[in-house]
Amino acid sequence: MAAQSAVELVQVDPRPWLDEKRVDVVLTHTDGPLSRWLDGARDWDRRYQDPQAAVYVRLGVAPRCGPAR
Repeated sequence: MAAQSAVELVQVDPRPWLDEKRVDVVLTHTDGPLSRWLDGARDWDRRYQDPQAAVYVRLGVAPRCGPAR
């Protein structure tokens, strides 16, 4: 849980954790540090935003449904 919190707060580079966990979709606070990081990442696309949350999808990857294998 500490590693995930560090990623969400961008206290560490989020990319290795997102890659290792095979994260293709991220739901985060619209104005949070992870949202700002994802806005600057070339391989992530913001697909939805409202005043509270934003959804990002990794480019070139079809999002999976269900648990990762």
